[in-house]
Amino acid sequence: MRTTRHLAAIISLTVLGASPALGSGLSISEHSAAATGMAGAVGAVANDPSAGFYNPAGLATQTGLGIEASFTAFIAAAAYKGIAPGTATEVQVDAPQNFYLPSGHVAYRIHDRVAAGFSLYFPFGLGAAWPDTVDVNGTETPYWGRGGMKSLTLYTMFLNPNVAVKLHDRLYIGGGPTIVKGVVTLGRPLTLTSNIADDIDMKLSGEGWAVGGNVGVLVKVLPDVLNVGATYRSKVDLTFKGDAAFTRDGSPDNVPTTLRTLALDGPAEADLPLPHVISFHIAAFPIKPLTIGFGFDFSTWSGYERLNIRFPDNPALAVSEPKDWNNTVTVRVGAEYRILPELPVRAGFIFDQGPVPAVTLGPDAPDSDRYEATVGVGYVFKGFRLDVAYQFFTTAFADTAPGAPYDGAYRMRFHIASATLGYNLDI
Repeated sequence: MRTTRHLAAIISLTVLGASPALGSGLSISEHSAAATGMAGAVGAVANDPSAGFYNPAGLATQTGLGIEASFTAFIAAAAYKGIAPGTATEVQVDAPQNFYLPSGHVAYRIHDRVAAGFSLYFPFGLGAAWPDTVDVNGTETPYWGRGGMKSLTLYTMFLNPNVAVKLHDRLYIGGGPTIVKGVVTLGRPLTLTSNIADDIDMKLSGEGWAVGGNVGVLVKVLPDVLNVGATYRSKVDLTFKGDAAFTRDGSPDNVPTTLRTLALDGPAEADLPLPHVISFHIAAFPIKPLTIGFGFDFSTWSGYERLNIRFPDNPALAVSEPKDWNNTVTVRVGAEYRILPELPVRAGFIFDQGPVPAVTLGPDAPDSDRYEATVGVGYVFKGFRLDVAYQFFTTAFADTAPGAPYDGAYRMRFHIASATLGYNLDI
């Protein structure tokens, strides 16, 4: 029974642990290079097809047919700092990982008062990969935190059709359903001893579908002077269903006989609640070439109370583990200045609160408050638009709570590069 509980605990920490390569828990808001350059503070501007994500009401302010496609590269590095077991040596362990995500948006003005759009984006996900060994006083030593998590990737694709309506020259609303596809793959060793050769490799993969929705409102309080916007994105409850596989040295036959009835290949299920997200934005236009945006996002990560895992063919491994994440706020400020009508430059800053409490801080969720800076530039030529942006964020080292399984401190740093190509046809 003790071995069963031990194996169950190992698996519970693996499946769907929070990715360290993410802002505000699992959130990703970089779905347009123009918006990224302004730190995402564009919910009260929403004047291009990416309004499908940032504020669908803005679709009704646009004309003709607009199409844009974006590609974003995430160059990430999580880091752990702590005392190597059995020594007095403090070491730093780095977990670099790169990810690449596309997004796309289409907007079409159907009528003087009605517009439609379609967006594809990945607002939650990414992952991490930790090393097997670490240098301790010149000796490659098995990394004692590898049992917390070895690798994880999580992607959630949102398919989001929207309809927007102009109710008044100063008032616009919009929204639509979201169809969500989630995919997770991860690997983690069951560490029986400090010797890596004794590890049992566990790999899990799964996917799930869910449905949600979003709605937005845009008010031109003082036309060409002050706009106000608000959006709501609903909670989405994903249930991942997939398979678990256990091997040692690449073969299930090498798994110790005493564990074969527990470390058994078969189906696995786990739940992941994605939060309600409520946003308020203001845009000011003090002079014609200048736009200043402010944004406030509230995410209900407190809904992630427990990690529930089920093994239909092996109920003894079923686990319900506390997570107890906190609700978070994100504050954004950004600006765009048009040096020429066709040449905008952008910059911004973000404070992004981390949802993970110290008691669950670890290699599967090394998240804390982030400080992010952005810059960007665009160019418009005969209906085409090219935007590029760069974003950097860092956290301070955050300490785990006393008695945490992997005691120490964790930090994250990110370089994010984004490019968007768009085209607008006035029809």
